[in-house]
Amino acid sequence: MERENRARATELTRSALTDGEFEGAYAEGGGLSREEAAALLGRAADAISERAES
Repeated sequence: MERENRARATELTRSALTDGEFEGAYAEGGGLSREEAAALLGRAADAISERAES
């Protein structure tokens, strides 16, 4: 189940970003704490929702 959720999250994130943006965010994410990662995910979810609404 966890792998499926991760795969789906990756797919959704890739669809919202350019390849360069995704690669940069993925590289940057390796150095984040859990709290920083959670905050970033919250912002990403907001951005995806805004794009879906427009």
